[in-house]
Amino acid sequence: MTRTYAAHARPLWRRLLLTRESAIIAVLLVVVAYSIQRVPAFSGPLTLPYLVLDTAPILLIAMPMTLVIVTGEIDLSVASVVGLSSVTVGVLHEAGFSIPVAGLAALAVGVLCGLLNGFLVAYVGLPSLAVTIGTLALYRGIAVGLLGTKAVTDFPEKWTDLAKQRVVDGSSEVILDVPKYDFNWQTYYLFAKPLEIPAGARIVARAWYDNSAENENNPDPAATVHWGDQTWEEMQYTGILYSVNSRRLRPEGK
Repeated sequence: MTRTYAAHARPLWRRLLLTRESAIIAVLLVVVAYSIQRVPAFSGPLTLPYLVLDTAPILLIAMPMTLVIVTGEIDLSVASVVGLSSVTVGVLHEAGFSIPVAGLAALAVGVLCGLLNGFLVAYVGLPSLAVTIGTLALYRGIAVGLLGTKAVTDFPEKWTDLAKQRVVDGSSEVILDVPKYDFNWQTYYLFAKPLEIPAGARIVARAWYDNSAENENNPDPAATVHWGDQTWEEMQYTGILYSVNSRRLRPEGK
């Protein structure tokens, strides 16, 4: 006598479509279709790239987590592993190591953390929930011990630009450079020929505030400077004048 699972006795199309997963996908498609029709600029060239950039770290964590969950286990330490790996990059960079070397070290740290979790679960036989709760605190504690309360932000510009670069064709261009800016130069810079920016490109303004004693206009080099409206605060602000090319908005033949 042949026995079959009740779920497998249904037609294939019902097993594929009449599921919770299919319902979630259907709702997502409806939301996207509605947003394209009713939400301004939702289908524009910037929406999808920004969504991918915002969710990329979460997706990188979720992909291996999916494999762990499929096996019937759980890993609560993933965020702490990411934090410890990031701290490794910052600490090594601050110690004088290059970004590629620091990145490889961070990768090695992540592998070692995963090996420890896997060993305790697969070979020692401890529950993954209990193990990863413990390693969550362990890895986070190590990260805090290495970094403390400080922040490492002075990464090489070429690497930060690489992470943030979103120019359409992959290229970038300096359109304005004022190496010896003076506070009294609060004026406009107008191009002799209008600069045409392609759809999807991004204009980035970057400035450095000299808070050292070598700045003769600095009233107090020992003070911590934050952004503000006063001249003794960091008040860097960039405004852009632009116009829309109406010819590109017209349908062809009109």
